[in-house]
Amino acid sequence: MAAKGGRSKLVSETGEEGDVKLEGKSDSDICADCDRKVSRKDNGLLCENCEGWFHSKCQVIEDTYKVIGQSGVHWFCNGCN
Repeated sequence: MAAKGGRSKLVSETGEEGDVKLEGKSDSDICADCDRKVSRKDNGLLCENCEGWFHSKCQVIEDTYKVIGQSGVHWFCNGCN
């Protein structure tokens, strides 16, 4: 799922991307940091540059996770920053 040119993709416990239902999130996506599955029950983010999924905890952004989901906010993983 490409995020380039748009806003950051997130998935939370509710399975929603910001305020839009996340349709394309697969339960088989793997966190590029810890090599564990990023499931619908995790706070996961998709980097707009490398298109890798990450747990918010692995990227140390748990406190700002919900802000990133707001419209117009772009997010890049630590490796792409």
